[in-house]
Amino acid sequence: MGCMLSNAPFSLLVPLVVLTTVNFAQAAPRLGAHPDKYRIVFDLNVKTTFQTVSTASTLTIILPGINLPAEGRSLGILNLSYQQKGNQIVLTGQVQGIVVSTLDNATEGMRLILDVPRAADSPTTLAPLPAPTSPAGLNSTCLSNKAPVTTFAAPPPPAVLTGRIGLFVAELDSLTLKPVRAVVYNADQAFPLASTYKQVVLYDVLEDIDAGKYTLNSTLTTTEAMRSILDYSRGTNTIAHLAEQAIRVSENTANDMLHLTTGLLHPQETADSLGLCNTRIMLTTKAWWTAQAGLGGHYFPQVTLLQSTQAFASAGRTDQITMAVDLVKTSFNVKAEDLLEALDGKNGYFRRRYDSRIDFNTQNVSTPREFTTLVANPFVPGKLSQSSLQFYRDTFAKGCCKPKPLPFPVNYWGAKLGTGWRLMALTGYVELPGGRKFAYSYFNHESKSSDVADMRAQVPTALKWITQAINTLK
Repeated sequence: MGCMLSNAPFSLLVPLVVLTTVNFAQAAPRLGAHPDKYRIVFDLNVKTTFQTVSTASTLTIILPGINLPAEGRSLGILNLSYQQKGNQIVLTGQVQGIVVSTLDNATEGMRLILDVPRAADSPTTLAPLPAPTSPAGLNSTCLSNKAPVTTFAAPPPPAVLTGRIGLFVAELDSLTLKPVRAVVYNADQAFPLASTYKQVVLYDVLEDIDAGKYTLNSTLTTTEAMRSILDYSRGTNTIAHLAEQAIRVSENTANDMLHLTTGLLHPQETADSLGLCNTRIMLTTKAWWTAQAGLGGHYFPQVTLLQSTQAFASAGRTDQITMAVDLVKTSFNVKAEDLLEALDGKNGYFRRRYDSRIDFNTQNVSTPREFTTLVANPFVPGKLSQSSLQFYRDTFAKGCCKPKPLPFPVNYWGAKLGTGWRLMALTGYVELPGGRKFAYSYFNHESKSSDVADMRAQVPTALKWITQAINTLK
């Protein structure tokens, strides 16, 4: 279930090489009891390595090169059960303290061994949910300690712009494109990114293309599982077409297909590589809307949606990855029409159950300061090949929105808009005659205006505030 890609792998976590050999477990797991532990053994017919991802109640074992048949059942001990499929085995229940190891068989293959401590026989309770995530006061030292910036306080935003607002407008070093001077307003608060994160996906796709993983002419086929809400590209399309759709008209399905092609965690890895400690980018548009709609499955049940999303937003990275992957997989089973009705119908999330904290906890998030680094990143010399950089420049220049008319002469202006229920985000990169370069991020959340059309009507006002900041730096 997913998009079909020619000349490119598909994966939720990272791109994987497509295997032509089918390797599998030869039998259901065997269970043995010892004085201090239970031992669960899976017999595999080939030798491989393993990786584990754990949460408080699940243990996922990833086995590269293995293709396990789909099956699962209760193991009859400690409320443990297992599900296996593809290259993963997932244990659910009292998984704390399980030790995973392997033992090569004498002839071929190997045993995957799980030692479960008997101490877990005692009744246990799950750890309490983490404290709710606060959008303010997040750690902003990681980036600012690396590159001190001369800052100027922005004037108060125009009165029509209400709610939480953040701004970072920076003049960039002409060679490194790191901010050297900036106009700031709540620059280190975190905000939902809405569709502005799609520019990070485009950069990651072009990184893959430069690495030879696929080309702009490789094709993806839209499936029902991949469809997000609103208009979408039907049939089979090139990556070049989908990239333009994701930026120029902000198509959600095109973006999600590209996101899952480059790897669900690739945008997060890009942010991490730049030291962006307060940036979380690991969900597709369909995934975060599936959670908000109350259709998010195991980790995001509607009855405890606020607490569940708080747990996701404040979890450690390992648990966040597990929850994100599960949510994306769950979203594949949700039809786009049903999702839109659950979000925007008469009894939908936005009309009956909206909570700005749920928005913040489920959407991809960043601070104006950190995201401006991501805005400038593709233009840093050497990050992309010349052909990929030219494609990025051409595509980003088609994004919304720019002032009309332009307030000063420019050689280049690329931009991306994101809007939603009570939120708006505007990002851009500007080159002036003479070589001076600027980048900006404007975020607005919890606006008094709820309708998306009303939010879009505020774009010219927000752009005027942004260009005033650029003029201050000029």
